[in-house]
Order: sequence, then C-alpha cells, then structure tokens
Amino acid sequence: MVSQTQKKGRATAPASVLTEDQKHEIVAEVLGVHPKYLIYDGLNIKIDLYRMTLDGVAFTDFPLREKVWW
Repeated sequence: MVSQTQKKGRATAPASVLTEDQKHEIVAEVLGVHPKYLIYDGLNIKIDLYRMTLDGVAFTDFPLREKVWW
C-alpha cells in the first residue's frame, strides 16, 4: 500500500520533459545516425545504410568511438 506522502514525492522522469526533436538530436549525437535510419530486429539495432544513401546522408563511424572504446 502506498501512502499519500509517497505519491506526492514522486517526480517525472527527466526524459519526459524533452520533445521528440530533442530526443532525436540526442540519439543522433550519440550514435551518429538519426533514429529514422535505425532498424529494430529483436534485441539488435541495425543501421539502414541503403535508406541513408538514398537520402544522401553518409555514415562514417560512431562519433563517440574514441571516448568509449579503448
């Protein structure tokens, strides 16, 4: 059972105040690809290079590779 003080203390998640465009910009910054070019296959996420090529967007590498992989 949840008391009234516990219900009152709950806050919204920080991501819920972001707009969809802001969320897309964050994903594009981290992955280097706009979310519309992602293909979800179960637990795998793939990049749709064919669609990117048709739209004239080039994918070279993940921008955070130097910071994350060592």
